[in-house]
Amino acid sequence: MTYQTRSIIVSRRVATISYIGGLSLLIIALRPRSKYAARHANMAAGLHLIRFGWAALTLIVWSLSANELLARPVSRIALDLGMLLIAGIPWPTGTDIHLALVLSLPLGFTWALGLVGAVLAATGRTADLDNCFHSDWSGEMQYPDEDFGRTPRSGSKNRTEDRSRLKELTEQRIDRIWQASQVAALEHRRVERLEEVRADQDAVLSRISNLNRMLALGEISLNRFNTVYSELIDYLDVLRLEAGNLELRRADSRSLNDHGPRPPTIDSIPETRVETLAIVDTSGLPLVTHGHFSLDESMITGMVSVFESLSEEMFGSAVHKTQLADGQVIHFVRGQSTIAYAIFEDEPAVEQILRLREYHENFEMLNAEVLRFLPIDVAHLRDLASPFDFVPRETEPLPPPKPLPIRQFRVK
Repeated sequence: MTYQTRSIIVSRRVATISYIGGLSLLIIALRPRSKYAARHANMAAGLHLIRFGWAALTLIVWSLSANELLARPVSRIALDLGMLLIAGIPWPTGTDIHLALVLSLPLGFTWALGLVGAVLAATGRTADLDNCFHSDWSGEMQYPDEDFGRTPRSGSKNRTEDRSRLKELTEQRIDRIWQASQVAALEHRRVERLEEVRADQDAVLSRISNLNRMLALGEISLNRFNTVYSELIDYLDVLRLEAGNLELRRADSRSLNDHGPRPPTIDSIPETRVETLAIVDTSGLPLVTHGHFSLDESMITGMVSVFESLSEEMFGSAVHKTQLADGQVIHFVRGQSTIAYAIFEDEPAVEQILRLREYHENFEMLNAEVLRFLPIDVAHLRDLASPFDFVPRETEPLPPPKPLPIRQFRVK
């Protein structure tokens, strides 16, 4: 059973009732939206007008006859004509039996056709009179080639040409399909890349906002902030330019991924790593060391002690921070019995300096009994976990092994 929507049901009902009397004229005047109802209404109106003209002519001729001229007044004729126009039948009362028999032919024939039209309208069908009267049933078949039906079986030249033409058309169609698939694939990659670029733009803007917050809280140094900020701004300009090219479809398939490397600072900002962390006593003796040293630990701590004494003599106070020629930054923290220093690979954040001070204070509190007596017994010191990440030690490549000497044996 075919599913029928509400509009289909309504249009069928309107088309069916249009065959009742003069309702077709009213439906045509209302101009229905459904073409199905409008066509049935036009057909019903044609039948109704044929019925009215045929019956009205019969009624007038019958009324103007010598026998009925005085029996049927003009008002009665007008009443019958009005009923014919509205209901499709004359006024039923006072009609002569002979007149009814005469009117049965035009009324019965047109009402029978109207009943057929109503059945067609109710069942969803129609009578296409235009195609019925204009169809070509002459029996002549139109072939694309005049000699198609008369080609002998022995002639293979035309068949070869047809096959080559069919092969050419097939290849052209396959070529068009391949080009369309390439365009669709390129458009798919363009949309995916545009989404990635927009996601990277949001990530860069979020990271810049986080950088400002970290700078305000002292979690990153100003020097490191400027470096990371300039790197993110440069990458953001590249992303905006690429997004504009992708939106305007100015980027081809070879330049979809030509956007440069993605800076790792978008995902995370690593803090400044530490190369060396050490705690020495006031005489320069190393107590605790972490990380790696370019020279021997005792030599470096001794140099630190000499550097401290020279700075006090030259400047009148101890040094808390200094920078080396290679860019490393050294921070000193002085306590009651020891001095802690850390060598950072770059300018550290304020939060890292606070961690260094907290580590030194906890170390002195933990080893207060041992640090009270001089000289300090290093064997009884208890160390704490390092609060920093250290730069990995660079391992020197091993020299290639020397070839073994080949001994020559003399066979006797």
